[in-house]
Amino acid sequence: MKIKFPKTINIGTKVFKVTHDSKLGGEFEWNSGTLRICDKKSPEETLNIITHEIFEIWTVALYLRYERPDTYSSYEFHFDHQHFTNLCEMASKTLSEFIK
Repeated sequence: MKIKFPKTINIGTKVFKVTHDSKLGGEFEWNSGTLRICDKKSPEETLNIITHEIFEIWTVALYLRYERPDTYSSYEFHFDHQHFTNLCEMASKTLSEFIK
């Protein structure tokens, strides 16, 4: 398996700039529209990081992720099967941009 890194990805109408970072796993910043992914791991580990971040970005876009006010950076995800189906459809389309 080979991973490619597009320069940008679209999440709904928002464009995210994709960057490589060898020091961290992965993270995104919604307001600045940035996605950072570590590319110094095996292709399987890198795909796992990409998958995690893409699904999380889409849960924000679809209003399925909620912050817990009692803890820092702890999120809850709330959705039914139809929302899950939509999430999978949107995220898999985005993930395909990272696969050669």
